[in-house]
Amino acid sequence: SLPVRFDFPQQLLQIGRSLGGIQFVDGSSGLKIYVLRASLPGTSLAETPKKWFGGAIFSPDGQSAREGVESDAYKVTSAKELEAPAGAAEARRRLALKYTVITPANQRATDRFAFVDAYEVDGIAYLLVASGGATKWEGGEKERCERVADSFFIGRGA
Repeated sequence: SLPVRFDFPQQLLQIGRSLGGIQFVDGSSGLKIYVLRASLPGTSLAETPKKWFGGAIFSPDGQSAREGVESDAYKVTSAKELEAPAGAAEARRRLALKYTVITPANQRATDRFAFVDAYEVDGIAYLLVASGGATKWEGGEKERCERVADSFFIGRGA
């Protein structure tokens, strides 16, 4: 088991719990948070190409698809290494995404942006995805998502 924590706004509701995932949503703003895990492709977190992260998050066979996220297109726009806080797993990266989802209710394409904070533990990437709608991104959602990603912590494990 690994210690995992992150801060999120109080108004977020947990969804998808029956599927065993960690997923929260703010029904009024559309802010969404997911915690996902994926086996790295035989490289360290630092050496893994940024494109791999998009595939790991949006793969039709991946955890986000099982939790109901239907993506039409995505692009990892940036990636950088971050210093991990004391007590955390040592390898940490931050990525930025732009993607399009198909809304379940009316089957419309909606653009979203996200920050992804990733840690590596024993060849597994633990990913926190904090995303907001493109129409509200510059109006405060960008800062909210970045604060959530900044707070993500994965401990070194037992």
